Amino acid sequence: MLIKTFFVIIFSLFMRWGILFAQSNRPFPQHIQYFQETILPNHISQNAMDEAVRSFYDAWKEQYIRDGCGTGEYYVWFENTSGGKQCVSEGQGYGMIIVALMAGYDTAAKTIYDGLFRYCKSHPAKRDPQLMSWAQRNGCKNIDGSSATDGDMDIAYSLLLANKQWGNKGKIDYLHEARMMIASIMKNEVNQQTFSILLSNAVENDSKDYFDMRSSDFMPAHFKAFQKATGNISWNKVVDNNYALFQNLQKKYSPQAGLLPDFIQHINRDAQPAHPG
Repeated sequence: MLIKTFFVIIFSLFMRWGILFAQSNRPFPQHIQYFQETILPNHISQNAMDEAVRSFYDAWKEQYIRDGCGTGEYYVWFENTSGGKQCVSEGQGYGMIIVALMAGYDTAAKTIYDGLFRYCKSHPAKRDPQLMSWAQRNGCKNIDGSSATDGDMDIAYSLLLANKQWGNKGKIDYLHEARMMIASIMKNEVNQQTFSILLSNAVENDSKDYFDMRSSDFMPAHFKAFQKATGNISWNKVVDNNYALFQNLQKKYSPQAGLLPDFIQHINRDAQPAHPG
């Protein structure tokens, strides 16, 4: 009876997380060679650092990876119950990157990742279904259907990671989905005049904030990966133009510390830190 109960529990876990032992091409931990002069802790062993990541990942996954919307879907819980938000695309993007990187340690990573992606697809932005609606309220309903650029960029980047991690032998063609999403990001979330990053796909060329951006939305490693995956050289303009923008802002407003404002305004004429409010 105990043996039978044990196998029922194990089978339930397999069904709960879909543990199919999908082969990971780059299993955690990946001890890559860092650039010269990168500073790493010298008082903690590599094994101890790896174990710390595993332990924190387990706690994070238990707390924040949720199901309960569509069949086979997972979302990253936003935690802000007072505001009624269940999930935001930024958190979903973070989670998808994390799960893809932890494959190999987490034998259920592919199943969870695919469920996170299905949630994105079932909550599309209104103007372009390749992008994700930026937030859902409790009950899995979109709040307004507009997108958040940084969330979309992380989701697209995670698809490139998934392609490297698992290939395209499953039900989701990660590389195709990534390319489709990257094309939509370029079309809807990049300013086609300055190649700065728009706040959302709701910002149009006649919007008052068309020449504004969040500095944290500049993700040069993502953009270089997008260019490599699609062959679209416009991503090189995004990288070069934004580095030049940041250099000018640092020189003018923070020459000693090299700091950047969270929000930048009037990029087309005289870029400056956003005013209060």
